[in-house]
Amino acid sequence: MIYSLHGILSEKEPNLAVIECAGVGYACRTTNTTLSQLGEIGNDVRVYTHMSVREDAVELFGFADKNELNCFQMLITVSGVGPKAALSILSDLTPNKFALLVASGDSAALTKVKGIGKKSAERILAF
Repeated sequence: MIYSLHGILSEKEPNLAVIECAGVGYACRTTNTTLSQLGEIGNDVRVYTHMSVREDAVELFGFADKNELNCFQMLITVSGVGPKAALSILSDLTPNKFALLVASGDSAALTKVKGIGKKSAERILAF
């Protein structure tokens, strides 16, 4: 498992950062929050990663801090919440704001996130 990457930010696109480490560019799916924290192309950066291995794909997800990584890993364990939905949630909400929503049981706020419906929001809050 790849725990983290440390290298040069070589490309940025919506929900994607490419980090070059020793001549190899690693494409990491990521959140808007992490993208903004990484800064400009050419910066020396570090991301904490989660590698997803499925039958049809191997994907790497990168996060600027461990709180965001831990929140992502918790979200993808919820039935019906995959990596794309988890990234969407964490692009709209910081881990601290997400924790406050869960603590207050505010499913209406979660449904404002693109791709999260009422049932998904209720499953997340019940987790």
